[in-house]
Amino acid sequence: MAQVHVLEYSDGRFRFVIHTATPAGNNTAGFAWSILLLQKGYSGRTVMTEGSGPGQITPEEKAEIVAGTLLEFEVRIEASPTITGGQLQTLLQDQAPGIITAQLDQWRQELRFFGATRA
Repeated sequence: MAQVHVLEYSDGRFRFVIHTATPAGNNTAGFAWSILLLQKGYSGRTVMTEGSGPGQITPEEKAEIVAGTLLEFEVRIEASPTITGGQLQTLLQDQAPGIITAQLDQWRQELRFFGATRA
């Protein structure tokens, strides 16, 4: 399974999606992150078409996304218009972990108390 899928490129601007596992555990209100992310619409769907070709997602990956066990989010970055394939691979390898951490941290903060109630 690929973690990063490049979907578009134009003049040094890339649009790609990242796939990463849904975090385990619960928020402070006791709800599983997988449920919260599905409820808020942050997971459960893909922008990719199903298939085995470039820019497509396998049926297995799509099933994991729909189930909420695999997250997909879009990212846009800028790079030199003269970037090579090898340089792009290095760029994605270097930046993907930080992008994933930042996105998960943002969702954890936003949903930290989501669903809390008082009797």
